Amino acid sequence: MQFSCLMSCYAKDDPSALRQCFESLVAQTRRADEVVFVKDGLLSPQLEGVVEEYSNRLPFKIIALEENKGLGFALRRGVRECSYEVIARADADDICAPNRFECQIYHFEQDSSLDVVGTWISEFEDDPRQIYAYRELPESHEEIFKYAKRRNPLNHMTVAFKKKSVIDAGNYDPHFKFAQDYLLWAKMLMKGYRFRNIPLYLVNARAGIKMLERRGGSNYFTYEIQLQKKFVEIGLISRFEMVTNLALRGFVRLVPNGIRGVIYKNVLRK
Repeated sequence: MQFSCLMSCYAKDDPSALRQCFESLVAQTRRADEVVFVKDGLLSPQLEGVVEEYSNRLPFKIIALEENKGLGFALRRGVRECSYEVIARADADDICAPNRFECQIYHFEQDSSLDVVGTWISEFEDDPRQIYAYRELPESHEEIFKYAKRRNPLNHMTVAFKKKSVIDAGNYDPHFKFAQDYLLWAKMLMKGYRFRNIPLYLVNARAGIKMLERRGGSNYFTYEIQLQKKFVEIGLISRFEMVTNLALRGFVRLVPNGIRGVIYKNVLRK
């Protein structure tokens, strides 16, 4: 089974982190047949240098956007540009385990009914060897559907999915500024597409205080309200469940970063 790897990169990404990501793609025991690399606006000379450095080691298909459009727009375009039916996502600052793609493609080959396959993650801040948290998620489709009513049921940087299923569900929404993946999974679940999570830590994800800062504040909570309303609209949750979700999420979004960090490490992470 041939497959694409889909990535997006923008000017503020870290060149050294991108190099680590590329190196993990080179080291895969089952390599992608193409790497669709979306440049979300002009990149820095340092980032361009890293892409050039790996141009002979990875099968790039470069998609260059004239200006920064945001992750939702970049991935929406990238999905359509992928040549193969199965697409594996990768983030520009994360590190894939060597057997990540091999494990995921194996599941697609063994079960043709699957549309989305994710994995668990470990998390680090600066040094990939210093893991400070893990995010484990439900494995079966039924458990994933139930979990999705409360929290994002997939680690976005780990997913592999079928192109036609994603496009049929509406693809990534370019108008959402955050949680574009969560909305996409909700729409796919409501259309009956099949999900699974592999209970292995197959991506080491870069997180830490910067991530916590991005996920807090009144603006982020405003986006949260919009997302929950969408879930009610498509039938994933009831209005009562929306109110309950917002009460819990509002607290997490609006507390200071230090307290949010304690919640993430002790409640939302293993």
